[in-house]
Amino acid sequence: MLTLKPAKFATPIAVTIALIAGGIAAPAQAQTTSANLSSDIETTNDHSSQASSKASSKEPNAVRAESIYIYTNGVRIVNGRKPVRRSPALNHLSQDWADHLAQEGELQHRPNHWEYYPSSIPAGGENVLQAWDDYSNAQLVKMWADSPGHRKNLLDPQAKSVGIGVAKDKDGKLFAVQNFGR
Repeated sequence: MLTLKPAKFATPIAVTIALIAGGIAAPAQAQTTSANLSSDIETTNDHSSQASSKASSKEPNAVRAESIYIYTNGVRIVNGRKPVRRSPALNHLSQDWADHLAQEGELQHRPNHWEYYPSSIPAGGENVLQAWDDYSNAQLVKMWADSPGHRKNLLDPQAKSVGIGVAKDKDGKLFAVQNFGR
């Protein structure tokens, strides 16, 4: 059984564990191939976590970004990494790119994303994904965790901060971006 001291991470971690154990069948893109994350975590009986993992598709972007931040740290903690702190500057960078992706309707990494980082934040990796607006925030983080390249960024032991941006296009496609700082 997983026991954590910081109470504010207990529920997101339980939800993250439940999602990792349960898998996701719906289609989406994360620009790399998927890998099975189930071997990372042994789970025990958790009855309420699946119900709490559903996100409303009507959530404002800032609320979704905050939830994604919590799930991101849940995955980091479960995998023995320190949590990252939120960075307003990286949030702005990530939101700017998410808005661009939603406007263009095409998933791609920001070319030379590190050139856009503030000089006070050493650049880390960038994660992007496209899913549908009805995906839960936990499912979005799981998509990154299941993709080897994105997982590497998500679990980077040198990462100290993160910015998250979320936007959707007119057809309901959701674009999410994470930029990690070191």
